[in-house]
Amino acid sequence: MKLSSLLYKFTVQFLLFCLLIALTKSQQIQYKYFNYTEIKLGGQNTPPLVTDIKTYDDGTILVHIIRNESKQTDECSKIRGMSLEQKLRIRLIFLNGTVKEIDPKFNIDPINYCLLNGSSIEYKINKHNNIVTYLNDTKSNNLSILHNLVNPISIYPSQKPFILITYVNTTNPFDPTSYRECLEVIDWEGK
Repeated sequence: MKLSSLLYKFTVQFLLFCLLIALTKSQQIQYKYFNYTEIKLGGQNTPPLVTDIKTYDDGTILVHIIRNESKQTDECSKIRGMSLEQKLRIRLIFLNGTVKEIDPKFNIDPINYCLLNGSSIEYKINKHNNIVTYLNDTKSNNLSILHNLVNPISIYPSQKPFILITYVNTTNPFDPTSYRECLEVIDWEGK
């Protein structure tokens, strides 16, 4: 009886082990590649740069894209900033790989299209979206790194289908104490 009892326990344990293996799927990591080409670049030859990536709860990705302006604007020169194309480019990347382009038409101060030196004392805008930018110096063939650049425009995923956009507004562009942070909420249609 002892042998049959032991055999019974062994058979039950073996069947439970087989059942456990059958119920648990082996998880394999599958790498999926994502490739997307910005089409609406206009006449400029400068490539788009991803400045911010955030996600919604369901995994939808929210991307803020900027482009360096080929010529320095007066607003950026006065505060020693880097001029950006004066266009807000937002992209949504869905889990199925499709991309929705959102290019809302905002009438905001040109200072929002300058990358500012975050460590500058005279023009301090407190934002938490510091950027590290790599610039290629073609004269000396060096790659230089600019730290603490601050983009006055920030994007945040809100409740689907909304996006929160913060930017700065000023009553006097020559007085950094007059900058105040503003916000807009848009939907996935850019409205």
